Amino acid sequence: MDLSSLPISPTELYELIAVVGGVGVTGALGVLFVRRARAARQRQIDAVDEVPAALPRQGAPKAKAVKPKPEPEPEAVPARTTRLLR
Repeated sequence: MDLSSLPISPTELYELIAVVGGVGVTGALGVLFVRRARAARQRQIDAVDEVPAALPRQGAPKAKAVKPKPEPEPEAVPARTTRLLR
């Protein structure tokens, strides 16, 4: 095919192909995103009557129960009397 017989230049033809391709890709992605959003919304609507499942906690793993060491009782300390100096 001889491109010189076309009424538009090859540069304009490449631009046209790029624009049509961009619109096509954008439209296809839009359709996919809309389908995904509709499916997610339908799942939310269907799950209204169901009891939600318990989610696992995302915290640190629980440590083993450690018995606290009994602290030795402090020895009896004689009470001090302090005088207030004025």
